[in-house]
Amino acid sequence: MAEANRSLLQSTLFKIGASCILTTLLLLLILPNLSSTTWFTNTTKQIINNTIPGKLDFSHLTLSWLNGLQLRDLVYEDQDNGYSLTIKQISTSKGLLALATNYKDAGTINIDRPQVTVHVRPSQTQTNTPTKAVTIDKAGRDITTTTTTTVANDIKATKKTRQPPAASLLPQIRVQLLISQGSLVAIAPDNSQKEVIKDLDLQLKLDGKKGIVEYLLSFANDQGSGQVRGKGKIALPQQTVQQDNDLESNATLEIHNWQIADLLDIAASLANVPKGKGILNGNVHITASGQSAREIIGNLTGQNIQLYGGPLLSDTPSINDFSIDWNVLNEFETIKIKNFSIQSPLVTASVSGIIQYQQIQTLTTQTHFNIAEIFSQFPNSLNVKKDVSVTDGKIDIQADISSSGSATHFVARAHLNHLIGSAGNKDIAWKTPVDISVQARRNKGTLTIDQFAIQSSFVQASGHGNSEAIQLQIGSDIDAALQELRKFIALDGWASRGELALDLNITNNKNRLKKVAGNINIADFELSHNGTVLSPAATLTAELSSDLQLNAEMLPIAIKNSKLDITSWLGSGAISLDNFIAKTNDSPAILTNATATGSFKLQRITSLLQSLETLPRDKHLAGTLQLDLHITGEHINQPTILLTAKVSPFTYQSGDKSLTDEQLSLEIEASADLRQQNFTIKSLVLGSDAINFNSSATMETQNEEIKLVASGTTRVDLHALGEQLKSFADLQLEMSGVSDNPFTLQAATTEGLWRDTAQHAQFSTSFHAEKLKGYGLSIESLEIPVQLQKSLAKIDIKASVNRGLMSLSPRIDFTGTSPLVTLPANSTLLKEVGLTEEMSNDLLAKVHPLFKGVAVTVGTINLDMQHLSWPVDKEMQQNATFAGTLTFNDVKLQAGTLLTPLLAIMKIDDNEIELSNQPMTFIGKDGRVTCSPLKATINGYSLILEGSVGFDQSLDYTAKIPITRKMVSGEVYKYLQGTFITVPLTGSVSKPSVSKAFVQKALADLILQVGKKQLGDQVGRLLQKLFQ
Repeated sequence: MAEANRSLLQSTLFKIGASCILTTLLLLLILPNLSSTTWFTNTTKQIINNTIPGKLDFSHLTLSWLNGLQLRDLVYEDQDNGYSLTIKQISTSKGLLALATNYKDAGTINIDRPQVTVHVRPSQTQTNTPTKAVTIDKAGRDITTTTTTTVANDIKATKKTRQPPAASLLPQIRVQLLISQGSLVAIAPDNSQKEVIKDLDLQLKLDGKKGIVEYLLSFANDQGSGQVRGKGKIALPQQTVQQDNDLESNATLEIHNWQIADLLDIAASLANVPKGKGILNGNVHITASGQSAREIIGNLTGQNIQLYGGPLLSDTPSINDFSIDWNVLNEFETIKIKNFSIQSPLVTASVSGIIQYQQIQTLTTQTHFNIAEIFSQFPNSLNVKKDVSVTDGKIDIQADISSSGSATHFVARAHLNHLIGSAGNKDIAWKTPVDISVQARRNKGTLTIDQFAIQSSFVQASGHGNSEAIQLQIGSDIDAALQELRKFIALDGWASRGELALDLNITNNKNRLKKVAGNINIADFELSHNGTVLSPAATLTAELSSDLQLNAEMLPIAIKNSKLDITSWLGSGAISLDNFIAKTNDSPAILTNATATGSFKLQRITSLLQSLETLPRDKHLAGTLQLDLHITGEHINQPTILLTAKVSPFTYQSGDKSLTDEQLSLEIEASADLRQQNFTIKSLVLGSDAINFNSSATMETQNEEIKLVASGTTRVDLHALGEQLKSFADLQLEMSGVSDNPFTLQAATTEGLWRDTAQHAQFSTSFHAEKLKGYGLSIESLEIPVQLQKSLAKIDIKASVNRGLMSLSPRIDFTGTSPLVTLPANSTLLKEVGLTEEMSNDLLAKVHPLFKGVAVTVGTINLDMQHLSWPVDKEMQQNATFAGTLTFNDVKLQAGTLLTPLLAIMKIDDNEIELSNQPMTFIGKDGRVTCSPLKATINGYSLILEGSVGFDQSLDYTAKIPITRKMVSGEVYKYLQGTFITVPLTGSVSKPSVSKAFVQKALADLILQVGKKQLGDQVGRLLQKLFQ
């Protein structure tokens, strides 16, 4: 039985194994056919595209066990980075079977007609160079694993035993790569195309096992005049196998007449580098015999180089010729720089030396800067004065590095002897030498600065130190230093004076920290601009204390227990910081408990702003400003901010008007996510005698737009506000009550800018006042709700006014170029509102000149508006249109500015005017208000006014005045009774012009007509009597 079970089990396992083998063989056999199916092609593309930044596509993929592989019509696009790659065909000489059995011999790979296309974008802004990653824990301790080899690391051990050659730079395979008819195409912003590189052919043979690279390279520019050619064989060092010492390397690379314009255009679209043009020629020759020695000799020359744009601002330097030559010998672990030199009109330099076992044994550099040529080529970048030219001047820099035992010594000196030039027709010179010298050494990872010094007539500096302690002292006559600089450099009107003394000490502290203590004192510091003193002479001091944590490269990675105290003419302040940990590749920067406090006199801030011409001379601020800022957060990208600002007592004066407040205060509590550009204002409180504002808000960035959501309350003490308006704005308003008004606001940016905000915002609030008096209005129970939505603001005003009713519902439309105020059609604004003198003079006089200067005895008015369209923009208000009706109910007035001269002509002593139960329509159009005829009753006579008044208060009116008894004798009056004279009224509402001569002539004409009919020859005597 057991034997039968065993036989059955073996039979079952055999069947399963055989099935698996057959299935595998079947899959292997059908794999090449499967690769040609659409499903396999699409699946392959999807898998690849899920792992790469761009998009890959191809038309056909062929796999074969015995024949070569093929991939046709490959297209790769990376739109984010602005480039694409197309290849007509990729093929291999070996099939899947040959590659699987001997993958280290890949055969030949052919790449036919590859083309790289680059979209040239506008020049990029300069970006910061990535820094080495530093790992720290939250306590600020440096736990970095340093891989950088210092110049003194393990020198003794290195000299005892020669280190084996570095690992091979090549993979351990043998392959031949053939690229034919390659090209590089640039597409400009205007979509024009240019072939930067064409006819690229490359034959490359790699033998990773022997470490041999053979190549044959050639390509040309678009015109074919510039060419690059290369040919050779290079034997690279091997670690895993013994290399033939007799194997020779001989390789060349030559550049002939290559125009750099197109390549610079592409580079400028990727980084902040200049554009330009010019021609490069060069060659590199590498020779070697086995592993004993390799020599690299090269030369690069440039002709007619012209650069512009990028970091050069408006400078356009040009270099007729430059050359770079080098001759470097690498033998075992020794690199000998026989010569490296640069020759150009701007700078000449040379370097020579020996580097052995990754340590500099000797290195000598000499550099000479031609300041005259540099000033000539870069005047704007250096801010050179426009009329200044430098004819002679050089900066010489020499540095020597040498090793002795485990120590590396460094000596450097920079020397400027003089600068000679001219400013206009005047010779100028900087004849005071400036010397900077440094002597330092590094031993077993410890850097020691034996001497650092700067010597000149206007600045002296000295320092020394090591990893244990550093001392630095600087003294300078600021005025003398600026006087020398001003000879050549434009300081744009800025000037300063004072005696600078700086003292800096860095010593070891506990827990691997460096204690920094510094003091800056500038006696009699003064700052001015264009002859205007911004900060009068006063002592400026700054005291700094801090703990720094450094990494192995002596770079700061954390700042702790820091405090900076500053005292100046403007005020005093202090900044403190508990802990700051620098950003790393793994975590953002950390900021803990940063505070800033300050006390400043607003009178001095006023003087500074006026000197800078940012505040008019007739405006002044007074009071003491106290600032308190506190920032904390586990990560600097997510800070919590507390800000308090107080001014007490506060005074703002404009001309002869002033606004005072016992104390202005601002308190803000906010948090932010700087990576997402999101902000939360938990509380914003603004306090004053009259207005207190309390709100909260959020600002979130969505699709590069900022969305603001805010809500809160506004508390207004109307009595205090009225008193301030009286003193500052000369608004005679009496108000009472306290208004607590909630509000909500939603708004967003447009294309990243706060523009046309009202068109996209939503806002609601209300205003309430128990009593408000001013300009003849006595308003009670005033309610003003405000709504803004979909570019339309709706305001509804209801109140009791002068024992009548006011109902006003203006709308403000923000969709046009200027906000437009409108009223609903056929609206009743005022009903039986008592008319007052102030209303007449300040409101009704803008519609009709009769009301200017009148005194109101009794009466009410109604105001109905048929329509109103009024642009807020003053420049567009000439296009305003409106129409309405004023109804006067038993109104009695005392004659004012316009009627007084008319009553004098009419010789009426009584000046009381009646406007009884009559409507007056008015129409506003083309910058003028035209009124229907208005009849005023005076002492039984009717006077009719008709015409228009401009928005500028100009007059174009006529007055029909009746002939009164006192204007003519009784006999004549019998015939002229009921007759009117039409008198033109010009000038302005405030100063109307009434021509008495016109009235006299018109009256004379009437009397003459009467005389001809009735009086005959008595007319002459009558006129003589009349005008006596």
